[in-house]
Amino acid sequence: MERIITYDPKVDAAYVYVGGNPGETMGRREGGNTIRVSDDVLIDINSEGVLIGIEILNASKYGVDKCEGLTLLGKVQNESID
Repeated sequence: MERIITYDPKVDAAYVYVGGNPGETMGRREGGNTIRVSDDVLIDINSEGVLIGIEILNASKYGVDKCEGLTLLGKVQNESID
């Protein structure tokens, strides 16, 4: 299964969709829980306890903003969506 990773440079946060595409993952978050595993990392689990996503705050500190294949919010592959 392909992992989708989004990065929002305005807030320096990344999200790794582990359980499918963003639309599917958002729906499965209902009834689930978010667990903070460190100051900068939170994980989302669904109501069955299955990991569905990972949020990384201060992502540039970990080099996430430099990863290839990111979907930039507001931009796609480093090109503006005008």
